[in-house]
Amino acid sequence: MSKSKKDELSIVYNGTKIIYGLGGLHACIRPGIYESTSDKIIKDVDVAAYYPSIADKYELFPQHLTKAYVDVLRDNMAERNKYPKGTSINLGLKLANNGTYGASKDKYSPIYDSSYTFSVTVNGQLMLLKLIENLYKLLKDMIIIQVNTDGITCIINRTDELIFNSICKEWEDWSKMILEFAVYNKMWVRDVNNYIALSDKGKIKYKGAYEIDKEIHKNQSMKIVHAAVANKLIHNIPIQETIRNCTDILQFCKRLKIAGGWTGEYYYIDGFEKKIKYLSKNTRYFISENGGTLYKRKITDVKLAEEDKKNMLYIQGVLFEEDEDSNKKQQFIGVDTGNTTTLFNQRFNVPMKDYRIKYSYYIGEANKLVNNIYDGQLIM
Repeated sequence: MSKSKKDELSIVYNGTKIIYGLGGLHACIRPGIYESTSDKIIKDVDVAAYYPSIADKYELFPQHLTKAYVDVLRDNMAERNKYPKGTSINLGLKLANNGTYGASKDKYSPIYDSSYTFSVTVNGQLMLLKLIENLYKLLKDMIIIQVNTDGITCIINRTDELIFNSICKEWEDWSKMILEFAVYNKMWVRDVNNYIALSDKGKIKYKGAYEIDKEIHKNQSMKIVHAAVANKLIHNIPIQETIRNCTDILQFCKRLKIAGGWTGEYYYIDGFEKKIKYLSKNTRYFISENGGTLYKRKITDVKLAEEDKKNMLYIQGVLFEEDEDSNKKQQFIGVDTGNTTTLFNQRFNVPMKDYRIKYSYYIGEANKLVNNIYDGQLIM
């Protein structure tokens, strides 16, 4: 067992590197395209409500909250099961249960108990490893595509499907967990957190950098890029065709979020005069052929050697300027460096051509996501 750069423990088991993170197991095959065939099938198994279920079935709880914690958790899980997946109430109860577990590792939370946190996590990792081990023992040709906290995705022989299901059923009986199954016809994989999967039911799962319609609290930037990538990978529609044919300016917008002592600044020319607009905490904008430039600035305690204390200098790509307080510096970073931008917090409607969208930028970003899968790919 070895440690990674992030102090995560890892093992290589049957050729698969499995990482033990604080949040769960992770593993992934190399980037590429993977398909079910007449001989092979992609099987996905996912433990339903894994961490809450572990706390429920094995009665694990923060010690200062007593077993009453488990009683409330069970009530919430039973209530969630009354509503179909995909409904807002089901999602809300899911987030409540998962969020409560997550709060147990927050030292500022009244639920905090790290012993409870890692009792759940470690047991979850070991049980999932047991499933992987059981499958490998009897399915010699199995290839793991990915392992992600509460489930695994693998390629097996179609002739082994009954054995696969039997092993999973035995594991359910042993672990007291419930598995949910899916079959994927095709997967486009960058890594364990970023991929597209097409199920045998025609349902498409978008994950991470490849998500299009994200939950409302997530960053909605450049939806057109993600749509173009999906159209290219799934339907082989040229990227530039999707991007240039889009008539919704909001699909091109990005978000700049300012926090942690930073301020946002927008530099632009008005007539022949250079001006600065100071931005709110959340700014919506798009990349355009003309317009202004975006920067972030904050006072920082970065210390420089005496010989480096000049009026303006670059340190590892970051511009520092001398501040009135000689013990501090102003950290000044460009946003979307090399591109001009148009602010769009306040919407204005003009014909698409008059927004002067820099289409080459969006096409380039989409190509990056596609190339992350195709470069050095293993196609099966």
